[in-house]
Amino acid sequence: MTADEILQRLGPTGSYQKRLIFIVLIFAFANAWAPLSVIFTHYEPNHHCKVNLTEEMKNKCNNTIPWVVDENGVEVRSSCLMYNFTKRGDEDNCPGFELNETVQCSEWIFETEDDGGGTVVSEVMGLVCDKDWVMPFIVSVMMVGRAIGLMVSGAISDR
Repeated sequence: MTADEILQRLGPTGSYQKRLIFIVLIFAFANAWAPLSVIFTHYEPNHHCKVNLTEEMKNKCNNTIPWVVDENGVEVRSSCLMYNFTKRGDEDNCPGFELNETVQCSEWIFETEDDGGGTVVSEVMGLVCDKDWVMPFIVSVMMVGRAIGLMVSGAISDR
């Protein structure tokens, strides 16, 4: 018996088949949303180190964040480093900052006006710079869990 003969014997698509397809599509859409959420959760807005200075000091200390070369070969301010704040430093130019030594930032200012806003991951949890490995790790764990869940649910459904 060929596939065409089987389909002819079954008859046209009825309301049961249409409802079944609709229900399967709802679950397929919901199941696909988790991997696609990475597009939104991995978004990293432009940011730079938060330097706690008065306005007068900010104008005087324009060099509290070092310049680095980005992936396009353009010099930009570093997103993750700032000059070390010590009691030493050049008192005439920028008192307290050691301009030869950089440290990792502990707080950031996110530039959200141009790019539509930050995410909970970047602004609240601070998963940028030295913590940027956390989100890919979470997604990897999620995918391993999905794979294990598919194998277990497949075995259960066969019983």
